[in-house]
Order: sequence, then structure tokens, then C-alpha cells
Amino acid sequence: MAVEFDDDDEDVPQQAPAGNKKDPTQAIKALIGTARTKLDATRAQLDANSEKVQLLKSEFKTLKRQSAHLTKQQQGSLQELESGLGK
Repeated sequence: MAVEFDDDDEDVPQQAPAGNKKDPTQAIKALIGTARTKLDATRAQLDANSEKVQLLKSEFKTLKRQSAHLTKQQQGSLQELESGLGK
């Protein structure tokens, strides 16, 4: 099965029908508006992620502090048990 392509108007620039012509300025403004919308959404996501990172940082510090405290408690308990066995 062969596929045929129409190469007749390959060099002719494509133009919209006369009724669909857009002002280039309006097209640029629309693109800038779309870009601004995407940029605002990206900034909002960046802010949300930053808040989450700060929360995680705080929680990891708390976890590290608790872990150090529990380690000291555990070592103290082991020393008490060892001293109890030695008596």
C-alpha cells in the first residue's frame, strides 16, 4: 500500500483564511498572558514546595533530637542493667 503526499504547495507559506487573520500584537499579548499564567502557577508551586521543605527540615531536626535523647536513655538503662548483673 503506497502513501501519496501532496507536495505542490510546499514552498507556499500557509495563510489563514481572510476571516481568521489575527493581529500579531494580539497574538503576542495572548502568548504573554499564557506565559504569565504558567509562571504564576510555577511560582505558587515553588512557594508550596518551599513551605513543605521547611516543615520537613524542622521535623527532621526534631526527630534527630528525639533519637539522641532516646539513645542516651537506652544507654542509661543498659548501664543500670549491667551494674545490676554485676552485684
